[in-house]
Amino acid sequence: MSVDDSEVKHALRDTGAKADKRLTLDDAMQAVVGMWEPERVYQQIDHGKEEPVYLAVWQAADGSRHVKAAINVNYRTKDKDASGKRYTLQTNTLLTLGYVDLRDLDNPQLYKRIL
Repeated sequence: MSVDDSEVKHALRDTGAKADKRLTLDDAMQAVVGMWEPERVYQQIDHGKEEPVYLAVWQAADGSRHVKAAINVNYRTKDKDASGKRYTLQTNTLLTLGYVDLRDLDNPQLYKRIL
């Protein structure tokens, strides 16, 4: 699993229009456990086609909300080795991390529940 530091910064944001969606530090620290042992898993659907994007969902530390991690599986990107030579890297990468209302995921045109 790869994670870009900009996604972590975004999840922990403290300013802007969506500051109320900011993850608590407790929920951010549980993200690895939540992604490894989610309560629910959904696959994203786009125009009837299953996408390689999965949502791992688990209960937040406060018990009143749920956290979601959107993960792009088999994502390909370019990287450089120690000598500077570019190569293709295939990884599962975290797209976003935040709170979700479970009712929003109950839409078969957008999500397919698989766990």
